[in-house]
Amino acid sequence: MARYVIMRDERTQPRSRPAVIAIRDGGSLLALAFPLLWLLWHRLWIASLLLIAASLALGFFSSDPQLGGFVLAASIVLAILVGLEAQGWRVAKARRQGYAVVDIIEASDRAEAELRFAERFGLSGRDNRSDGNPGPSEGDVPEFLYEPPQGTSR
Repeated sequence: MARYVIMRDERTQPRSRPAVIAIRDGGSLLALAFPLLWLLWHRLWIASLLLIAASLALGFFSSDPQLGGFVLAASIVLAILVGLEAQGWRVAKARRQGYAVVDIIEASDRAEAELRFAERFGLSGRDNRSDGNPGPSEGDVPEFLYEPPQGTSR
């Protein structure tokens, strides 16, 4: 099972993006195998530029035969770094875009993580009330779903 970071949009403007997102925590094999493509796919522009700069620097040093082993080792270390930290960079990007971490859930895939999050906070649409009325009861829905973002007024 993998861990998923559940994040909620804290913006007050009309939403052109999801209100809640789930990002897998931990390493990424695709980011390890194809670091630049993975970073570009997830629109991590600054990390992509830094990776390109590091690759160009390593390419410059690769012309010296005595540094061949160093360049190979540094390239492998760079790919491992991207593979291990890439998901964390996605979480940091989401925070910069106005999302806040609300939960961490263990699940086998993203759909299951979203379902567990909805069930945990009474948002699954099932009849969880003891009085027979449909929908969640007053205390089942977490207050953070209805609170305005910090620093704003209602």
